[in-house]
Amino acid sequence: MSVGDVNEPTTSHDDPWKYGWRYVKRVDAEGKEHLDQVPLTLEGFLYPEEGDFRVETVAHVEDCQYLYVALRQHLRSRTDAIVLCDCRIDWGGDEVRPLGPDVIVFFGKQGHSRTAGTFYREDFEARPAFVIEVTSPSTRTRDVDDKVDLFWRARVPLYLIVDSTNDEGADVREMELIGYQAGLKGYERIEPDSQGRFQLTPLQLWLTAKDGRAVLQHENGEDVGDYLALAEEGRLERERNAELLKNLEEEIAFRKEAEQREREAERKRIEAEQNSATLREEMLRMQAELEKLRGSA
Repeated sequence: MSVGDVNEPTTSHDDPWKYGWRYVKRVDAEGKEHLDQVPLTLEGFLYPEEGDFRVETVAHVEDCQYLYVALRQHLRSRTDAIVLCDCRIDWGGDEVRPLGPDVIVFFGKQGHSRTAGTFYREDFEARPAFVIEVTSPSTRTRDVDDKVDLFWRARVPLYLIVDSTNDEGADVREMELIGYQAGLKGYERIEPDSQGRFQLTPLQLWLTAKDGRAVLQHENGEDVGDYLALAEEGRLERERNAELLKNLEEEIAFRKEAEQREREAERKRIEAEQNSATLREEMLRMQAELEKLRGSA
């Protein structure tokens, strides 16, 4: 399928592009290279290549961004922590093909380039701590079925799934948490604590679902802030403060001008009074001179 075919009319039931697309290089009979845009299959969605465009819902993106930023903030003081989101992971060896987990935390050597599309685990002697997947209705089976075996074979000790259990396009997002701990022969299903949370071992953080969102909590049950939302609130607060400062500066300038006008008016009043007094003195002197002249006549 060529790039031109992407604009052919489809419906939600027969849309071949609903999972996304990738560009595949093709050389024609004349030796000229072309990039053909081809739709992703569920298989392609499971095993990403660099440059793929994968279709995700807004809710899915919001959850992943929140988890990624919150975990990076929590681990900012650890130089061995590597937090990745929607990055292609090469596990090393041939047992498991590269996968693209929503959020994964490694501990190992720093140095992964922010512009690299693939993380090569062996290059950084990285040990995976846990993976968090946020399901979407159209690709849910890959997260709750296929990856349970794949992440275990990739030696990920803890696999947590934030499972959206309602249909695509639902107004209210209902969620369930699923947890797996690595055992000798595969993952073993684990249950959340009494508060419905899973600990992100070895961190002192817990994963829960709240009001249709994935949420991280501290041990005492306090929610970890949504740093993107807090940053937006901070931006709005700075804008409000800047507006208040501008208004205050304008008020101060207005009052200074008013005070200056009052001082100028007072100065003119005093000058007028002084001129009036001088004029009265001059008139009295002239009257005295006139009386004197009259007396001598």
